[in-house]
Amino acid sequence: MALANATIPLLDPLASAIFAVLDPILNQIRLAVGGLFGLYMLFFIYRIYATQQEKKVLQQIRADISAIHSRLDTVGIPPVPNQPRARLHRKLAKRARADLRGEH
Repeated sequence: MALANATIPLLDPLASAIFAVLDPILNQIRLAVGGLFGLYMLFFIYRIYATQQEKKVLQQIRADISAIHSRLDTVGIPPVPNQPRARLHRKLAKRARADLRGEH
């Protein structure tokens, strides 16, 4: 850089003036981009933590449901069928009966 300044002395004041104007703008841009990246990284780390917590809660719920099913089996009560499947089964059975009757 010293060689360029020594060979072209007219560009030195011009370059320093341009740099003086652009330096605060570039610093603001650097801060904004770095700040957004930092916020994104914090959000990413938080999502990993939250997902792990949700996973632990779901595992506890699954264990509780298994315990309830085992208690119901020892008493002799069959487990309740999955409600969405039961609704789907009824809907499909209704369509099948309608198809057998020739209704559409």
